[in-house]
Amino acid sequence: IVGGAGASYLATTEKRTLAGTIAAGPSLAQGRYLHTTTTLNSGRVLVIGGGNQFGNAGPELYMP
Repeated sequence: IVGGAGASYLATTEKRTLAGTIAAGPSLAQGRYLHTTTTLNSGRVLVIGGGNQFGNAGPELYMP
């Protein structure tokens, strides 16, 4: 689970553990909403598109 919009634009990530629970992941460099994510063969996640309080959010790679 990556980003979203609530009272502000979220830069949080969450991941499912092997035990089936949800755990906090690394924070994104910038909050965003209405974006897409793609898991790459390397295991990293590409987050693209969407927006935030500054307009369009740039692409970002992170390792969950």
